[in-house]
Amino acid sequence: MGFGYTFPDEDWPSSRKRLRQIIQKLSSLNLGPEAAPTFGGLTINGDLVISDLVPGRVMFTGTNGEVTDDGDFTFETDTLTVTKLAATTMTGNLDMNGNDIDDVGLVTITGIGNAAQLIIGNDSTVTSSVLTFKTIGDDGSLIYSASTDTLGWNKALTVAGIGTFEKIIVNDIDIDGLSIVRNDTGSFLVLRGQPTGNPAINIGAGDTISLNSANPILAVDLTMSGDLLVSAGDVFIGPTSSMLAPLNITGDTADIGDRHEGLWMRSKEGAWIVQLNVRGPRLEIGGGGNLDTTPAMSVNYNTGRVGIGTTTPTVPLSVLEKSGNTGIGGFAVKLTNKTGFDTVAGQLVIASAGTDDAFATAAISGDNVIGIVLDGGVADGSEEWIVISGIADVLIDAGGCLHGDRMISSATAGSADVWNVGGAVATHFLEIGHCIETRVGAGLARCILHFN
Repeated sequence: MGFGYTFPDEDWPSSRKRLRQIIQKLSSLNLGPEAAPTFGGLTINGDLVISDLVPGRVMFTGTNGEVTDDGDFTFETDTLTVTKLAATTMTGNLDMNGNDIDDVGLVTITGIGNAAQLIIGNDSTVTSSVLTFKTIGDDGSLIYSASTDTLGWNKALTVAGIGTFEKIIVNDIDIDGLSIVRNDTGSFLVLRGQPTGNPAINIGAGDTISLNSANPILAVDLTMSGDLLVSAGDVFIGPTSSMLAPLNITGDTADIGDRHEGLWMRSKEGAWIVQLNVRGPRLEIGGGGNLDTTPAMSVNYNTGRVGIGTTTPTVPLSVLEKSGNTGIGGFAVKLTNKTGFDTVAGQLVIASAGTDDAFATAAISGDNVIGIVLDGGVADGSEEWIVISGIADVLIDAGGCLHGDRMISSATAGSADVWNVGGAVATHFLEIGHCIETRVGAGLARCILHFN
């Protein structure tokens, strides 16, 4: 049905103009199934029901001006729900006016690739988080969880100019002065070489710092370019048991008799290395790039002996175990026993007539005595110390001696006797020294040696 004719005003009496206006309004209304209704102006005082729209959806005008709705926009019980947003531009601030909003997600459109996502609240892939940064496919996430009060990430994190971090756990940090508070392990600061490894550096209770505190035998390299100053306390390298010095070094050998490295020093220029090593009760001084098994010097604190060129000195000071100092002030050399018998301590000896670097027993009243035997019981053919100067215990025959007596080779082979008569040329060449102690009868008497 339609009205298409317009009546001019002059065809109507003035009393009928209102009726004409009503008819004129109706003439602009087109009704019928074959065309869309057009309204020049329409006021509706009651309900308007459009049967093609779905209850609960938000109604809006489409691209052609028609009224339509969308299942992704609903409004029910004072709640506006939007499940799909295309590109959105905001020129002002998003003001929530102090209201709490649950489960709000800002997610990239499918196909953008590795563009970042920002999720506030929870979703099906990120649980119990308040703030989550992640990429498409959940390749990596940076998550803050309110339930555990932690901030972490599930992949390696690379910071430009610093490096890559596998894991960082921060419990309490006060940036003003950088104060790190104790965590559940009882440590204040723990540095690890790998996520599950033993701590490389551990600062624990009592202001103690330890390297590999969980497993001290593990090797840890500590490189310093500046000075290391220990103003108080002691320094320990290795086990600390019974170590009381300011600097304590304990070796790692299992057997107390084994040789092991102690303190090595190297000159600034060149490759000279000086070693201070330990072998049982001995301190050995050697050198070289490998453990020195033939050190230049050895000091045995149990015996009080020092060896130069030998690790087994048999006198208090031995040089190559060929010459040395005795315990009572004599100077001795080592020669081979060619007396034909075991040595007798204090016996007078002469140079062997048949063997190099050897000695024999001095003859009766011998004028060629070279020294005094140091120790008794050394077998024939073995080396023995012979005191050739200084102080020695000399074998005196039955007459004994007084301190100050002049001693000569006696009428008993290998023995000494008193001779205080001066001026005789013959006895002068028999002289071996002077007594410095009194001896009653035969035995050893201490003398200062000099051979004419």
